[in-house]
Amino acid sequence: MIGSMLPMLAVEDVKRTLEFYEEKLGFEIGTVTPSRENPMFADVSKFGATLEFESLEGINRNFRENEHFDPRAKRGVGVIFYIVVGKDIDRYYEELRRKGIRIIQEIADQPWGARTFTIEDINGYRICFRT
Repeated sequence: MIGSMLPMLAVEDVKRTLEFYEEKLGFEIGTVTPSRENPMFADVSKFGATLEFESLEGINRNFRENEHFDPRAKRGVGVIFYIVVGKDIDRYYEELRRKGIRIIQEIADQPWGARTFTIEDINGYRICFRT
């Protein structure tokens, strides 16, 4: 059996997040509920990785009272998601740079042998793309 991880990220605006991931990062939109016009939950995929997004309202409705997300809290602190791009990393980096994506770590060869760059999405989550 192959394992996988599907991180669910709390976001204020699922629709705006989907637009960013689809138009700016080139991710494919998968499941969206209840609708594309008013999404409360959705997932996106690229390079074999999938991220799920749920509105703060939806997450807070489903969690116990003492585990609610504070809408004022900065999201993504202390977490970096790594997505393996492979040999086309330089082309993808240039594509995102041309689109004006906020790159917080420029592309570079790392001591452990990977080539990486890191972006911050519109919600404050950090995604590191690597070979």
